[in-house]
Amino acid sequence: MKTLYLLRHGTAESHSPQGDFYRNLVDQGRAEAEAQGRIFRQGGLNVERIFCSTAQRAQETAHLFAQGSGLDVPIEADARIYEGTGEGLLTCIQEWPDDAQAILLVGHMPGVGHLLSMVATEHVDLSMRYAPATLAGVHLDADTWDEADYGVGTLVL
Repeated sequence: MKTLYLLRHGTAESHSPQGDFYRNLVDQGRAEAEAQGRIFRQGGLNVERIFCSTAQRAQETAHLFAQGSGLDVPIEADARIYEGTGEGLLTCIQEWPDDAQAILLVGHMPGVGHLLSMVATEHVDLSMRYAPATLAGVHLDADTWDEADYGVGTLVL
């Protein structure tokens, strides 16, 4: 069994002069990301890797989450996550290394909501709503990441 955690980036600036990609977390967003990490640690949860969008706010969220959780794990930015659809994010997951049993993906709406819907309910058109810094966990009935697919997950967090 594999475990997928999905975290939407923390609350960010409403705009950036350089464009959406460069929006930073605001103070509240930084606090949210670190607090989610602390809650994760207090719950006895663990991941072996973190994948995040290349957008500034997602990378900040990933690093602050890791700091709050006390996890010293690789954090890898993947450009496909930034504007990834549910299907696109599923493709990313299917390429993840099988040595990791639990992985955190830090991304954006609507992609993370669609992905959660797909793996937990088999519905591609049912987008789970995510407020900033919302964390969900899904146990996947899969021995390898490439077996991740529609309806193979059970929502556990």
